[in-house]
Amino acid sequence: HMQGLYEVDHGKSPAALARIAPPFVGRKQELAWLEHSLQEMADGQPRLTLIAGEAGIGKTRLLQEVRSMAVRHGAQVGYGRCYEDLALPYLPFVEALHPLLEQIREDTGRTLDLDADVLGQLFRQARLPSAAAGPSMAVQADQDKLRLLLAVSGTIIKLALVFQTLFIFQDLHWADQPSLELFG
Repeated sequence: HMQGLYEVDHGKSPAALARIAPPFVGRKQELAWLEHSLQEMADGQPRLTLIAGEAGIGKTRLLQEVRSMAVRHGAQVGYGRCYEDLALPYLPFVEALHPLLEQIREDTGRTLDLDADVLGQLFRQARLPSAAAGPSMAVQADQDKLRLLLAVSGTIIKLALVFQTLFIFQDLHWADQPSLELFG
C-alpha cells in the first residue's frame, strides 16, 4: 500500500484521508484533464484512463493528487498494485476492493448485495484448478473463473451505483495473467 503518503483521519471527517505528501509540481495539463474525467465520473459517466510512461516521470505522484481530488469530492477510492516479484492471482483487486468494502460497511453500517462466496474466493486468492487436470476439471475451472469475473464486475457496478468510486491500479505491466483477465 501507499504507507507514508496518506494517513487515515480517524475523526471521520468528510475527507477520510489527510494528505501528507510533498507539494504537487508540474503535470498541470494532465491533472486538469484527469480532474475533468473525475467530474464526468461524478456526473455518472464511467471512465477508464491509462497513464503510461517511463519510470521516474511522476506517474505515482500524479495519481496521488488525483486520489486526493477524488476523496475531496466525496468519492470512494480503491487502490491496488501489481508487484514485479509477486504474482499472486487477483492481488491488485484484493488490495483495491477489500479495504473499500470494509470502509463502506464501517461508514454506512450496510453491506452491498454481493456474491460473498465468489468474492471470498477472490479475497483468499484462491488458485483455480489447472486445465491440465482433465477436460471436466478444465470446464469446471472455466465456470469458476467466469463466476468470479461476473461477481467482481457486479460488485464494482453496484459500488458505482451507490457511491462515486475511483479505482487506481498501478504497475499493470507486472500483473499476473488472472489479474489481467479480470481487469479486461
